[in-house]
Amino acid sequence: MPLQSILHRSPRPAMLLPLAACFAFCFLSSSQASEPILVIVSLKNPSTVVRSNAKTGSFLGSIPVRNAISVGSDRTTIAVLSSNGSVSRYNAQTGAFIGTFSVGGKDNSIQVTSGTIIVQTDNTLNRYNAKSSSFIGSSGI
Repeated sequence: MPLQSILHRSPRPAMLLPLAACFAFCFLSSSQASEPILVIVSLKNPSTVVRSNAKTGSFLGSIPVRNAISVGSDRTTIAVLSSNGSVSRYNAQTGAFIGTFSVGGKDNSIQVTSGTIIVQTDNTLNRYNAKSSSFIGSSGI
């Protein structure tokens, strides 16, 4: 089964990964190939997000962060949830910083899918636009 089918078959977005298994998959364009590169984004420690090539395991770079508790990614955005309740956004292609926004409640984990950042609190899923960081809505879990 293709990876994209597996990623999009999740029965509900509440199935977010805990910090110990905090990995996100994203596709990055390669300047040397026409096919996107499958990249694994992982939280190495509270101050480092690591990007690796999923096929070769080669190191692609790291992003310095502060007090991170969870990381998520889609094809265009890497989102890092910090213990102070803020979400920092980075360009998945370059690793460049885009901006930060605050979220309310006790935040547990983050996921990015199809241009939407989903932040899970104790009993709510809050959705934000990955490009503008504007609030989209929430739902109970």
